[in-house]
Amino acid sequence: MKTLTFLLTGFIVLTALFWASQQDDELSKVSLSLINKVETAAKGEESEAYLYLLGIEASADLDPIELGRWKLAENKKAAAQQDYQIQPHPKSITFSFPRDDLMCHSSKPDCISSLFTHKFDLDELLSQNALLIHRINTFNHYDEFRTLSKPTISEVIPSYHYIGQINRLYTLSAIALYQQHKTDSAIHLLLNNIVVLRAKMSLQDTLIGKLVYVSLISQQLDALSLIISRSESHSPLNKIKPLSLAEKSLDMPFAREFAMSYYNFKELDRNPDFWEPEGQSSPWITRSMFKPNMTINTISPSFLKVMQLVESSPIEFSSYLITPEEYETTPFYSVVRNYVGTILLNIQTPDFSEYVARFFDLDAKIILFNQFHINELKTSQIINPYYPDEHAYMNENKLCFSGIKEKEYALEQRCLLINTLVQAIPQ
Repeated sequence: MKTLTFLLTGFIVLTALFWASQQDDELSKVSLSLINKVETAAKGEESEAYLYLLGIEASADLDPIELGRWKLAENKKAAAQQDYQIQPHPKSITFSFPRDDLMCHSSKPDCISSLFTHKFDLDELLSQNALLIHRINTFNHYDEFRTLSKPTISEVIPSYHYIGQINRLYTLSAIALYQQHKTDSAIHLLLNNIVVLRAKMSLQDTLIGKLVYVSLISQQLDALSLIISRSESHSPLNKIKPLSLAEKSLDMPFAREFAMSYYNFKELDRNPDFWEPEGQSSPWITRSMFKPNMTINTISPSFLKVMQLVESSPIEFSSYLITPEEYETTPFYSVVRNYVGTILLNIQTPDFSEYVARFFDLDAKIILFNQFHINELKTSQIINPYYPDEHAYMNENKLCFSGIKEKEYALEQRCLLINTLVQAIPQ
């Protein structure tokens, strides 16, 4: 009788442990709010602007929106069918830029300043890119934009590089005007284009879309600064306004990044391919070691915090980067219940504050432009917004602020190109 009781007790305990190992937590309020934000937006009206940009590679006799719808539909098929192969549309074309030397990457040293030394036939470049120019101008007239693809690793991404290609033509057009001694026209061309870029940036709902426009605005500011510092005279200019909350808001971009992580975790749940491709892992074994809701709930506070960082001051932001907010250590029983999930988060969770920093750095670049070109202050009079005890400094041909994230993109966006060969920089 005792043996039977012992066996029965053991069976009940093992059954309870097995049942407990298969249970996942409910989604937290923060996780639900972020996921619902994305899924509610997905139920909205169709975005012609998104479809137009997605299909911008359509041939001259095809409506870009039609190609955009086709590419979106193909992406959904590929997501639903693992072995589905997307074939190029027969009327999809590639817009090439005939001069590689004029399309240097902005992170390359002296990229923008080198454009002033190249000889080019502007009329020929405009003629060769006439269709793409028309397409980008049409896209810029849309006052809405909403990504229609589901946020996944394999989602279809619009060809943002074509926007960069046309903006390089704007830069070259301004340089050509400057070389024709039409400085005011060159300045106003770039200022007007910056206004357009900022309006489009405020509509972007993906991280890549936002960052593309941050880089483009930064490049236009550099070109503008070089033209002003090379010119003997120009009409009085108004200050460039700092970025608005709508322009630098990352609520939807980070919500989409969060949702993408959640959808990826859900695909791993009880997946026999969890350990290796075409694996034969038992679903109950996978669930006992990995729980998607527990995993996503762990990182939801950090996503919410980084979304709120955009609204902080430069001083508050720099303080956060030095001493980031610490979250509670994962309890031991949670590690046991979600061992693989805990390991995944330790390996794969990115530092999203780096992306927030790019918007603060662009604002810092606007300060440099206003204080140096509009207020005509000396470098020693230009106060660093991150560290009020410091001021701007010259780094070769760049006027810069020091900051936390000393990386290439940070220096590109936190430094302003100045033509030091022509204009002596007062210290």
